[in-house]
Amino acid sequence: MGGNQINKIVFSKGDAGLRKLYSLSLSSVSISDGNNLFQTLSSLSSLQSFELWDCNISGRLLTHELPTFKNLTYLSIINSDLKNILNQVLSTLKSLKHVSMGGIVLNNFPTILSGSCNSLETLLLYSCNLTSTLSKQELPTFKNLTRLKIYDIIHYNFLQMLGTMPSLESIRIWDSILKDTQFGQVLPIFKSLKRVEMYGVDLNNFFAILDGSYNSLEILRLFNCNLTNALVKQGQPTFKNLNILDIYKTHLDINYLWMLNESFNSLQLLQLDGKNLSNTFLEQGICKSLHLQYLSIADNDWGGNLPWCLANLTSLESVDISSNQFTGDMSSSPLKGSIRVEICQV
Repeated sequence: MGGNQINKIVFSKGDAGLRKLYSLSLSSVSISDGNNLFQTLSSLSSLQSFELWDCNISGRLLTHELPTFKNLTYLSIINSDLKNILNQVLSTLKSLKHVSMGGIVLNNFPTILSGSCNSLETLLLYSCNLTSTLSKQELPTFKNLTRLKIYDIIHYNFLQMLGTMPSLESIRIWDSILKDTQFGQVLPIFKSLKRVEMYGVDLNNFFAILDGSYNSLEILRLFNCNLTNALVKQGQPTFKNLNILDIYKTHLDINYLWMLNESFNSLQLLQLDGKNLSNTFLEQGICKSLHLQYLSIADNDWGGNLPWCLANLTSLESVDISSNQFTGDMSSSPLKGSIRVEICQV
């Protein structure tokens, strides 16, 4: 249903045509009686997917007859104004697995989703205004949430929020400012975290996110990020299964870079583009990556000769050393014997 102004929606309980309704999408719809809408939808026992895009819904749910959605597993609310109804509706949802929300205000987040804390698996947030006023003792734990995606978010209790999601396997964040104004001694521990990707992110205490994921992390990508590192610790264990390390125009503390350096034995893709670090790291760090298949160190303004230890990287298939100041020629290069290299940019 799209582009309509609706006062009341009525589905007859005996209507066989809607008995198997699986998915409902409302787009650019204005509804004046929100209580009627959600009471009616809750009568559709087969409904598993519900989308609200650019909708305006007024009214308030009657607390003595809150709707129940027993089988609703997917919810998407994008650029929709639900007035005072949103908190009430979300509290009734007990089986959500996938939630996507954008362009809305979410008060008391993530507690607002506590009804689905045992079922939620995927959470996507973009351009949302998130607020949280609860103490850590009042926060829910999302036991099965494995994938978190965030676009264009400003949040000032980020680590506290992540602490409610101990089962995360993938964290992907774009164009967000994430701070932690109430940071204390308790850190989120992610023992199953496999992928961390951040693009254009301003984040303090970044390294706390990776604490505990040394045996699980496989992919780490950081593009144009501003990361602070007050919690870098000496003598931390290495990332034993790190396969992809991709850093572009992101400054990392040298202590943490050397910790990553100890993880290079497992790397298959290493991309350090955009003036990330000094060229002393090239010989002492990169040359440990004996299983490396893809290497890119472009746009670092490094000079001198390529270190001969690169000749030990016999699995290389693609090399990019462009936009640097290296001297010498390919005939005397340590890469001249790399018979598996198919792509080489200089």
